[in-house]
Amino acid sequence: MVHTVSAMETSELDFVLGQLQERKGGWPQIEKDTGTPYSWLSKLARGLIDDPGVKKIDRLARYFRLLEKQETERAVHCAEQRQIAA
Repeated sequence: MVHTVSAMETSELDFVLGQLQERKGGWPQIEKDTGTPYSWLSKLARGLIDDPGVKKIDRLARYFRLLEKQETERAVHCAEQRQIAA
């Protein structure tokens, strides 16, 4: 059976690749949090993995979306605190 990459999977992969580039110094923490080996993250980011697997990409995408949500909530909280202090 041949697996073709869907548009959704491609966009998920692009999202993950973008997040890996943005968070390059944080790969050891990503490894720890997701159980995805640092070497695999590095190979993926450098385009050395032809077929990274839907499950791994989905796990990383969910992780990065959670991080983004937490970062947004933290930024909103900080802004609210500054506003209260002003």
